[in-house]
Amino acid sequence: MSRSSISNLKILLDEHGAILPNLPKQVKTLTQHILPLIANVTNAGATDIIPCWKKINRKRCPGKIAAGIELSNMDILWQCLVCGDHGSISNWQKTIWDGLHR
Repeated sequence: MSRSSISNLKILLDEHGAILPNLPKQVKTLTQHILPLIANVTNAGATDIIPCWKKINRKRCPGKIAAGIELSNMDILWQCLVCGDHGSISNWQKTIWDGLHR
């Protein structure tokens, strides 16, 4: 079964771009996974392949994450091509991972 996540960086990061220390462990872990995804999507010419981070029966999903920017609202949308996990990331602009607005 695939999972969906909605991530708003305004509530996950402090003013310096660090992950807030009081977040639940699962939220911190997801945030650690999506930050490189933001950098990859927003940096021109980036070709990093982002592996899926989901674990199925204690084994990492072999899938890769496909991602892009939804131009109507500028959210980053992502999805694993194997397990189907997917999500959106908002308020990523002008963070230290934003390659478009530096």
